Amino acid sequence: NETRAADPMNRAAVELFIRLTHEEYYKRYHDDFGKGRAMPGFFTDEPQLKQFQFPWSDGLEKIFAETYGYDLLDKICCLKYDLPGKEKVRNDYWSLINRLYCDGFGKLTGDWCRAHGGESTGHIMAEDSLIDQMGSNGGAMPYYEYMDVPGMDWLGRHIGGPLAPKQVSSVAAQLGKHRVLSETFALSGWMLFQELKWIAEWQLANGINLFCPHLQSYSLRGIRKRDYPPSLFVQQNWWDEYHIFTDYVSRLGSLLANAEELCDLLVLHPLHSAHVLYDGSSKCAAVRQLDAELSALSETLQGNHISFHYGDEVLLQKYVSVRDGMLVVGSCRYRTLLLPKLTNILSSTRELIRQFVGAGGRVCFLDSLPTFTDGEPDDSLLSLSLEQTTLSQLKALDTAP
Repeated sequence: NETRAADPMNRAAVELFIRLTHEEYYKRYHDDFGKGRAMPGFFTDEPQLKQFQFPWSDGLEKIFAETYGYDLLDKICCLKYDLPGKEKVRNDYWSLINRLYCDGFGKLTGDWCRAHGGESTGHIMAEDSLIDQMGSNGGAMPYYEYMDVPGMDWLGRHIGGPLAPKQVSSVAAQLGKHRVLSETFALSGWMLFQELKWIAEWQLANGINLFCPHLQSYSLRGIRKRDYPPSLFVQQNWWDEYHIFTDYVSRLGSLLANAEELCDLLVLHPLHSAHVLYDGSSKCAAVRQLDAELSALSETLQGNHISFHYGDEVLLQKYVSVRDGMLVVGSCRYRTLLLPKLTNILSSTRELIRQFVGAGGRVCFLDSLPTFTDGEPDDSLLSLSLEQTTLSQLKALDTAP
């Protein structure tokens, strides 16, 4: 018998979840609930869709037909198999799935917290790569809009590419959210000590400024001793000196949270290319290749000290404008838009590129331009005067004012 969590795309299910959890806590502890109080808000851990399957929800077929004007069941085989028109069906399906997920669980829980004077924080499942996002949530960045303190998860005794921290810190910068959280240090083993500063500083350099250590166990009896160690608490023989590290990262985090990052380059996030390439498999070669190309681009930019943010197409629909030859996304202004290797973009992004180029803005693309818009064949960007570049040329990219 399979155990299932509540459907995060179903508003009625999420509303019931809130009544059974948030409302019950509020009844008991309302005097302590709210920003600046003992219980400032709710931390939600890993809300997710059914991993590496095709998510479904009550009423999805009807919502799909109302949104796109055709019957999903007539085309459903396109989600998995290489059939004519698969790009359109996949674009529509995954765009809707991600919207229902974000507007369902993310927005409803975030709105409840704010309506009660509190804050919403935590992290969603599997932000680390495009293939993981397709297998768990259909895209991480749109969800962060609804979190007061957007966050991510970082497991293990290692550092990695910038995707996970840069996704969340990009949205935070654009939407004026000053604190960016990381649940971190779990699954690192009991001997974690020297690596604490290394792992923390990598995250600080990528926009994280608030740490939620995993975990602090009052007792290590039974399975707790092996529950994603270490316990960063009294069980450590260096506990009395641990404050030296926490004071250091807290002060750096406070400094960064109250600072403004100078960033002139916006990299278009290729989520909607992943949508049309994904076949439902965790081994999907096309999305894994897209991951590798995005990682190579991001690491090249960082390796050459070029500051950048990712731009999510759904959030750009809501928050972007073109002013004085600049792309303005919420609180941020960008001189240059860089298109990584893309297969598909949204029509709103296509029009934004045209508007930006018409206003004298600089648009660079890596090797080739996308050939689909909203999942349908479209080569109209070829008519624009865009600047082609390569990874080797990016090393000398000038984004300074």
